[in-house]
Amino acid sequence: MNYLAFTLVASGEHGAAAVFNEIGPYATNAPWETFSASLRRDWHSEFLRMRASVVRPRVRHR
Repeated sequence: MNYLAFTLVASGEHGAAAVFNEIGPYATNAPWETFSASLRRDWHSEFLRMRASVVRPRVRHR
């Protein structure tokens, strides 16, 4: 699922948000580590950044 989320974000296709929601807290270092190493960034931070770019925060209604 991590590879699918990465591919969807990288290609600009729709559906990445749903995949990130399914991943939940279970991120794996691959494929994020390979990508983030070239940018000299921590893979987990890169995962969170990419997830935040497509997943919108849930709004609580009162």
